[in-house]
Amino acid sequence: MFKVLMKNPLVRKPVKEPGEGPALKILKEGKVLLDYGPVTMVIEARKKGSPDRRAAVAAARQAVLLLKEAASWLPVVRVPSGQVDLRPVYPPVVNAMIAAVKATGDPQLTPLAAVAGAIAGFCARKAREEGADWVTVNNGGDLALVVPPGERIRVGVWEDLTRTGISHVIEVTSQSGIAGIATSGFGGRSFTLGVASAATVLAGTPGIADACATVLGNAVNVDHPAIVRVPAASIDPETDIPGLLVTKEIGYLPPEAVAAALQNGLAKARELHEKGLILGAVISLRGRSVFYPSGMAALFGGAGGKYYKEESRCKFVKL
Repeated sequence: MFKVLMKNPLVRKPVKEPGEGPALKILKEGKVLLDYGPVTMVIEARKKGSPDRRAAVAAARQAVLLLKEAASWLPVVRVPSGQVDLRPVYPPVVNAMIAAVKATGDPQLTPLAAVAGAIAGFCARKAREEGADWVTVNNGGDLALVVPPGERIRVGVWEDLTRTGISHVIEVTSQSGIAGIATSGFGGRSFTLGVASAATVLAGTPGIADACATVLGNAVNVDHPAIVRVPAASIDPETDIPGLLVTKEIGYLPPEAVAAALQNGLAKARELHEKGLILGAVISLRGRSVFYPSGMAALFGGAGGKYYKEESRCKFVKL
């Protein structure tokens, strides 16, 4: 079994791919690191159990092309989903981003909320086209997975984006239907409107997982004076959500506030699940973790800790 962390691994003394320059580095046979602009991506590919360096390198090269395509349409992907539609003139990756955010039903979400997942998904597809049958693409924590029959991938999930350490592990098989995993929350790479320590989504496509993780992280919310919110533009004038109030600081939250925020998150997870967008989710806040749907908890194992069921059939708390 193999483990893919929700953060990129520490890279020591990588070997450069001849002719590729400093952006592409070979970590080991069949596994490459792409460090290009805003993208830090680790790709691993195998074919019939053997490392497939050619497929991994091809997927990394594809990521560079995809990033350039998305950047060339920046005025489009910065527009809220309620004001943009799919068009044949847009590159496939841009249309995938638009489709993912529109599927969530959140009109304020811009296509950039799905950029990391969408690019990861297209890179995994490229590796498959090159012949790989086992693929992991970790685009800064947004994962695209291809698992052949009879194998599995162990994915470590963090319960707090501001700290280092895995709290849960999920085993992904070819029968699970999981091809994308994404996490959002306070302390992540992007702004959030909510207070989740981490909101992780499992979905059938990486782009949908990315967009839904953003929506879920925003929904894990509660009104409390310990939460400081400011316009996003006051922190980053170049943000795609300048007028929205984003979470800047979170002070002490009493147990009842934590419970209310988690319940709001569960309600959103239920909505996304009933729409057929996600297969499941785990939401964490201040040391408490809840799952949706209830059967999803059986797929997760704690990294040292047991779980007991609360009143709601889909709430679990780490002991």
